[in-house]
Amino acid sequence: RNQAADIIKENRETHKLIAEALLKYETLDAAQIKSIYETGKMPNNPEDDDKEVHALSYDEIKDKMTESETESAD
Repeated sequence: RNQAADIIKENRETHKLIAEALLKYETLDAAQIKSIYETGKMPNNPEDDDKEVHALSYDEIKDKMTESETESAD
């Protein structure tokens, strides 16, 4: 038997839950995926529901990486 196919079949429900969460929330972080995988549900973080998400632009990410590299070089 194909080991990859077996793994997919064994985790079918978890994949379905992750897919449904992605459809609802559009993005998931590592903690959310881990929670879904381990508990079968999204973590309860009510304070996170009120946070406004700001996507960073390419230039903002580049600036943050440059700052981080400069700090680690010191």
